[in-house]
Amino acid sequence: MASPVVVDGRLDREKLLELLAIGAEHDELDFKATLDLLDAKRKLGFVLDIIAMMNAAGGFIVLGAHDNGKPAHDRAPLDAGRFDSANLGALVARHIVAQPRVTSQVHEVEERVMVLVHVAPSLSGLPVIVSKVGEYDAGDGKTKKTVFQQGVVYTREGTRNVAASDAHWDALLSRYRSRLLAEAREGADMLIRRFVESLGPSSPGAPSLPPLLLEMDPESFVEALRQHIDAGSNATITRFLREARRAASYNQTADPDEGGAILDKLALAGIETMRSRRPELFEAVIAALHRVYESGGPVNEYSTTSLNIFEVPIAAHWREVLVRVWLIGAAAERERDWASIRLLALRPVDLGGGEKYPSWLRHGIVYASRARLFAEENHGDALVLSMAREHATEVEILADDILLRDAADPVDELLDSLARFDILWCLVMAIGADDLSYRLYPSAAALNQERANPALRMVATSPEVREQLAPGVTDREWAVALRDVLDLAVTQSRNHGTSWRGSNGDGAVFSFIRAHLGDA
Repeated sequence: MASPVVVDGRLDREKLLELLAIGAEHDELDFKATLDLLDAKRKLGFVLDIIAMMNAAGGFIVLGAHDNGKPAHDRAPLDAGRFDSANLGALVARHIVAQPRVTSQVHEVEERVMVLVHVAPSLSGLPVIVSKVGEYDAGDGKTKKTVFQQGVVYTREGTRNVAASDAHWDALLSRYRSRLLAEAREGADMLIRRFVESLGPSSPGAPSLPPLLLEMDPESFVEALRQHIDAGSNATITRFLREARRAASYNQTADPDEGGAILDKLALAGIETMRSRRPELFEAVIAALHRVYESGGPVNEYSTTSLNIFEVPIAAHWREVLVRVWLIGAAAERERDWASIRLLALRPVDLGGGEKYPSWLRHGIVYASRARLFAEENHGDALVLSMAREHATEVEILADDILLRDAADPVDELLDSLARFDILWCLVMAIGADDLSYRLYPSAAALNQERANPALRMVATSPEVREQLAPGVTDREWAVALRDVLDLAVTQSRNHGTSWRGSNGDGAVFSFIRAHLGDA
């Protein structure tokens, strides 16, 4: 089963809370209740943790919490000053030749000081070999005890650090192979891209428009798609959507990487048609994505809290589709295309027997959570935002209108726009709703309210925005929706430990609700 840990390198408090909510250790996540770096044995054990995690494609170590993510109030406090990034990097560098990339940040959660440590994999993609033995004095002044051996490759196996064996080498070399393949393809992709560009309208006498192919790299595909949009060749785009829909539909035996690449192209088609203000094409793209989503078929466990093992891959399929939908929605929010946000929200899911789930956005979150694709506890549903953010850093053209900053940078326009889209679709679904829990879930409650406030403020202050998001809805109905969604977000934020003050979190929102509802 896929790990719920999103290794994005963020070190903010929101990320720490996200990891604590996962509530269990994974290859990419290790919890330590306490750690004294003056204790030689434990210091070397920590160095081994970092080396093993480097070889397991990176991850996070959370100091100050038990294995279930709960603050370790019963253990010795951390000497936070000893865990700065430079010090940790120096500790590891003594034992390996490769340059370690270790960063850290100190936070306080429930009056417990914690340290969040991010371990990045090696830059080369090759496994890191121990170059200097890790040993300490046993205490008798003569005997040395060994924590790790020189010349050995260590990696993570579940929650343990182990010396690599034949069984591990395929995984250990997978990043290096992927890097070689990417480098080998880069030249070919560049040639294809230049050829596609040469067919553009800027080239007099160009013989034809370039084809739209599932096999194209993302950049070449976007260039070709833009030419088709500009030329008004809707028929070619529609044919591509039919082909992509068939290829990306749920198939348990299909290669997930190939399916994901096709989903990326559908997401890029959605973003480009939205930006081009071609609503008929945007509607066709979202309809195709929706059919891909529903290709998983109805799941029969709708009254239980978990899915059986055969249904987990279907929930994973839904989650992968929705990661792309959130990126389309974030792009629409950045473009101020409110009608497109409404269209993304109002996509019901057929449950069979004439029953429908009001929105695929809520449906997918529920069943990915039930399949334990987010977290061990019921506080990980908001991981969809982190997953979407991380995916855009891997396929950067999905957010090519903004600067994708380093994960440690406090300015994160991509995450902010994901949070704003998230609260907007919730507002759309809240209009006239009696039972919010069935219709929406504010994943943005796992982040701080300041990220979503610009969207809330826009709704409260702009009649045009309200009309495009939900035509014909009265201001009183909007005030009820704002109040109810914010109340729900405040409740959810208490589970996450984040900062939401609801209508009190923004003066314009408070004034709008008060003007139309009074003290109600």
